[in-house]
Amino acid sequence: GPRKSWALGSWGADQSAQSNAGSSMWVTVGAAASVIMWSRGSLPTSKFSLEMSKRLLLLIVVAPAALGLIVAMILRAPAPVQSITLLDNPRPLPDTRLLTGEQQTVSANAAGKQWRLMFFGFTHCPDICPTTLQRLAKLRGDSDLLRDALRLEFVTVDPERDTPETMQQYATYFDPSIRSLTGSTDAIAELAEGAGIAFVKVPMDDGGYTVDHSAALVLVSPSGAIAGYILPPWDDDQLRKDLETVVAS
Repeated sequence: GPRKSWALGSWGADQSAQSNAGSSMWVTVGAAASVIMWSRGSLPTSKFSLEMSKRLLLLIVVAPAALGLIVAMILRAPAPVQSITLLDNPRPLPDTRLLTGEQQTVSANAAGKQWRLMFFGFTHCPDICPTTLQRLAKLRGDSDLLRDALRLEFVTVDPERDTPETMQQYATYFDPSIRSLTGSTDAIAELAEGAGIAFVKVPMDDGGYTVDHSAALVLVSPSGAIAGYILPPWDDDQLRKDLETVVAS
């Protein structure tokens, strides 16, 4: 069936193709602080509503940074761009130690010459992760400015299965320049909380599990602080122009 959207108790249909893994549902909480992707099958009725309520409650527990993100977005200054929520005061990232695909240890808040666009996902993700990485790779590749000034980073929310080698192989399929990042369970939790990204490990009937996670993109300045957020849905051409505006400022 069509992909469904749920926001503040109202349902709306977004007609789009579904993968063989099943439909996806977007959940927007409050002032769109985080967008949660649910990798499930067809949409049940009241039983699903109860289950969703329980999982939303869990997300509130595991993502206390979401409230701060809502406040930061509400208080932000008028942005010169359309698709990026720029924070009035950049938000420091934690000094989390992560592993790249080349087994190098890096700090999440390290300063550098480039802007960084972080996307949190996992290699077993059925649809939103590969689609997002493909779009971001093309968006960056179509811009001479962004190829030089912006690094794409893919951060796992499934460190139990996503080894550095697995992440490297997955991310570079879309663009050899994408930097993949993984680490210990505690390290990933620390970074996700500091970045305002929610994720929850969800058991499946077959004994395995999937991960529900925010689909927001985190824009990090060269100083290593969060400069803004990109919340779905976004238009590729508009986002490219907006990123060019930001990195050139």
